[in-house]
Amino acid sequence: DMVFVRIGRHISLAYDTTRITSPLKPDGTPDYVQAIDNQYSIGITPENNAAPLLVTIFGPPLFHNPSFAQFVYSRLAMAPLPDSGDYFLSFADFLHKTQPEDTDKLDQQLLHAQHHLWQPSDNPDLAAWLQGQSSPLARFHEASLRPRYYLPLYSQSPDRSVLAMYLGWHPCYRDCVRALAARAMLRAKQGNFDGARDDLLTIHRFARLIAEGVLLIEPIFAQQMDNMAFESEQAFATSDLLTVDQIHRLLTDITQLDPLPDFTEAIDRDERSLLLDLIVYTAHHNPAKSVQDFTTAPDKAPTQSPWRSIEASLYPSNYNDALRQANRLCDECIAALKA
Repeated sequence: DMVFVRIGRHISLAYDTTRITSPLKPDGTPDYVQAIDNQYSIGITPENNAAPLLVTIFGPPLFHNPSFAQFVYSRLAMAPLPDSGDYFLSFADFLHKTQPEDTDKLDQQLLHAQHHLWQPSDNPDLAAWLQGQSSPLARFHEASLRPRYYLPLYSQSPDRSVLAMYLGWHPCYRDCVRALAARAMLRAKQGNFDGARDDLLTIHRFARLIAEGVLLIEPIFAQQMDNMAFESEQAFATSDLLTVDQIHRLLTDITQLDPLPDFTEAIDRDERSLLLDLIVYTAHHNPAKSVQDFTTAPDKAPTQSPWRSIEASLYPSNYNDALRQANRLCDECIAALKA
C-alpha cells in the first residue's frame, strides 16, 4: 500500500500539472512565490517604482517584523529607516495620543468627512490631524505619479508558500486614501477646487498602481479605493459650490481615467499559483498537516489527533490529477470572466 501512497504523492513538473517547471525550491518543488515575484518585477527600476516612496511614508510600522523590513530594504536598495520620523499617522493613532477617551466614533467621523463637505469648525480634531499629515500626504501624491508599483514578495513560512505571503500593508494604504478623501471634501468646502481635485486624482492614480499587485486581493482593494474617490466626487459634484466649468473638468478627469484591469490576470497567475502551491505542499506532507499548518497560529498547540495525521498520510491520493483539476477550474473561471 505504501508504494501506491508514494506514487500518488509524486508530483510531475509540467504545464498541465504544476504550470511552471522553474524556479524550484531546494526540495525540488516549484517556487511559486519566486515565480510571481519574477513576473511582478519585470521592468521595475528605482525611478519608476512607487513602492520605495510608500515605504518612506509609513516607515517600519508598514512591516510586521524586522526580518521583513530588512528583506524589503535590501531588495529595493534602500537604507534602513529609523523607528521614528515624519511618518503617516492614522486618525485612530492621532486621537489615541491626544484624546484616548474619544476614539469610539472616529471611524464614523472620518467616513462622514469623506462623503460630505465640511470645514475645520465641524471637526477640529480631524482638521488638526489632516494638517499634521501634510508631508506624508505630499509624498503619497508623488508616489501616485510613478508608473509602476512593486513591493518584494515575502512569505512568512519556512516553505515559502504563497498562502503565507504577507500583504499586511493594506490598512496603512487605506488610512492614507481616506485622509485624502476627507481632505478633498475640506478643500472643496473652502473653495479650493484644484486642491480637492488633486487629492481625488491622487486616489484614482494610486488605485491603478495597486491594481498591479499580487493575488486577487490587491485588484479588489484597488477597486475599493477607486470607489472611495468616486463617492467623494459625487458629493463634490452635487454640491452647489461648483461652476459649470468646474463640473465639466471633474467629469473630464473621470472619463480620462484608464480602466482598472479585470481580474483575469490575478486569477491566471496568482490565484492559480496559490491553489497549485497548496496542492504541492499537501503532496509533500499530508492533508492533515497542511490543514494544521495553514489554519493554526504559530504559537498554538496542534489540535489534530496524531492518529488522524497518520491515517491521512497513508491515504493514496493522486495529486497530479488534483493539479490538473485545479488548472481546469482556473481556466473555467477565466473563460467565464472573459465571456
